[in-house]
Amino acid sequence: MEALGQPKPVNVFEIADIAKKVWRFVRRRWWLPLALGLLIGGLLFRSENSIPTQFTAINTFMLEDEIMGDVQGAAGGGILTMLQGQGKASNKAVMVEIALSSKLFEKTLLGSAMINGKWQSLGNYYLELTGKGKQLRSDPKYKGFNLDSTYLYGKRPDFDFLLRQLALTLRPNITAKVKESGLIEHRFTFWNEEFSRVFAAEHISQISAFYIEKRMEKAVSMLTFSKRKVDSLKAALFGQEYGLANLRDASFGTVMTRAMVPELTYTRNIELLSAQYAEAMAAFNLAKFEYEKRKPLISIVDDARSPLSSVTGRPVFMGGIGALAGFMLGILILVGAYFGGQYLRDQKQKYKEEKALP
Repeated sequence: MEALGQPKPVNVFEIADIAKKVWRFVRRRWWLPLALGLLIGGLLFRSENSIPTQFTAINTFMLEDEIMGDVQGAAGGGILTMLQGQGKASNKAVMVEIALSSKLFEKTLLGSAMINGKWQSLGNYYLELTGKGKQLRSDPKYKGFNLDSTYLYGKRPDFDFLLRQLALTLRPNITAKVKESGLIEHRFTFWNEEFSRVFAAEHISQISAFYIEKRMEKAVSMLTFSKRKVDSLKAALFGQEYGLANLRDASFGTVMTRAMVPELTYTRNIELLSAQYAEAMAAFNLAKFEYEKRKPLISIVDDARSPLSSVTGRPVFMGGIGALAGFMLGILILVGAYFGGQYLRDQKQKYKEEKALP
């Protein structure tokens, strides 16, 4: 007699008998795991086979900003403050964020590139590749919609909205990151190799132009102001010198004291303007120096060239994996059905026995 609370010893023959019964149960229904394997394998095969080849344009560039420590007090708002008020690592992180900006995607679509031997708008080329151009041309609401350098923001809000939607569809295709070496890696993936290459190149050009424009905004403003001041003083100085020359020509060598008063006035004005002009030129040269010093250097280290790296679907491999997974799932379902049915039969038998008791 077994001791109370002792687990029932394992009977190898009992386990073998159960395994034999399960095997017979599964074997009689062999078609179920086979059908499930073929179904899942076929679906995966079809899904992988429908995926077009994806081409990835990989560009690597570097940002050299040697004077970040000199611009802590630079004025500016928004992204300009970020660009001028933080360290080099932060600037690189900002450039990565700029790469994902919807506005930059729009500017890239409005750009142009040499495609198949001729200059074409990237936006119009994208519309033709995807078949959206034909759809838009057939819709009277979008008559005149054209993506090129002549596009004007704000003229048609519905056009602006459509342009933003096109940019958002391409946004997931971009990845950008700062590598451990400090270089910035830019990847663009698309199913058309030529479009992938030219779009990535134009996008980097737009990123660089936007970054430099915002980074140099204050320096450009100061340089422009200094240039206007120099030109204004130069014109005034020339006017005074010309007036003095005319006065001397009209006096015919007169040496009367009264006639010397205008000449002395011109002379004093010329001396004053000359001093101001010299100061303005010094300020202008300083502004030019600051402009050149602030200008960041963005250099392409590795550019994407054809043939691009590509990834194709693996229908045979994925179909095989799906078929095997489906077959195993079918067997598990049958094993579960066997033990579930056995449990229900045992419960039913127990119920009948208890019901038969007086």
